[in-house]
Amino acid sequence: VTHDNGKVFAVLSGRFTTQSSVVAISEDTGKELWRADLGALHRVNPPAAGNGKVYVTSTGHQDTFFWVFNQADGSLLSKKSMSSQWETYLAPTIFGDTVYTNSGSYGGMSKFSTTTHDLLWYTSLPQYDGWTPAVDGTHAYAYMAGSLYAVNTADGKVAYTINDPANQWNGYTAAVVTLSGKQAGFVVNGGRLIGFDLAAKSLAWSANGTAVGPPAYAKDVVYVLNAGGTVLEAHSPANGSLQWTSNSFGDKGRFNKLIVTDNLAFV
Repeated sequence: VTHDNGKVFAVLSGRFTTQSSVVAISEDTGKELWRADLGALHRVNPPAAGNGKVYVTSTGHQDTFFWVFNQADGSLLSKKSMSSQWETYLAPTIFGDTVYTNSGSYGGMSKFSTTTHDLLWYTSLPQYDGWTPAVDGTHAYAYMAGSLYAVNTADGKVAYTINDPANQWNGYTAAVVTLSGKQAGFVVNGGRLIGFDLAAKSLAWSANGTAVGPPAYAKDVVYVLNAGGTVLEAHSPANGSLQWTSNSFGDKGRFNKLIVTDNLAFV
């Protein structure tokens, strides 16, 4: 789910379902405010919300589109054809008056305008599932095939790549990049927590373990789920050194998603 302007937005869908929908729910009352039907599609991916709109991608050959809905009433504002095979995308990334998403029959990234909804550029990247761009204004980042890709936000050209020589291939699923706002990026690959120095365009450090899911960054600390998703760790963003480890919560299950606020972490 995602939320904006007092509303929670979700996609109701499954593979090859007869009907997929985007739903808006009131944060105050829990009541459904509107429902926008998308029809029968191979897959509808998670939504993103901002600028008074809801952005959704659908994938699967002829079912691949970039959708834009009005937050107020669910009316369809735009539906742009894209291309993909059977990939699963994460929610698009909104940055100012632009939105970025995974796309392309053989992998890639697209940038759309949030005002005109036009495609501004597309760039080809390796074909990997399960990611969304991380954006800092000058570049949009993705980690796949053993490299961190930095794409110019202005023209969509690949500005540089940073190789990860210890990359462990684990299927065609990319790692989500977490940015610090201080020219650093962090990913999890093969159980390792990895720190990239974006200013130096280099791999800065790697902390071995059995980490899972994307890391989170807050107040100059990098947080990650380790021990197969049964403990929470805090690491230094400068060198990856371990600052503390929580007690195990493995009796509750294994987790791979993490959100950090001012004083709490949710798994």
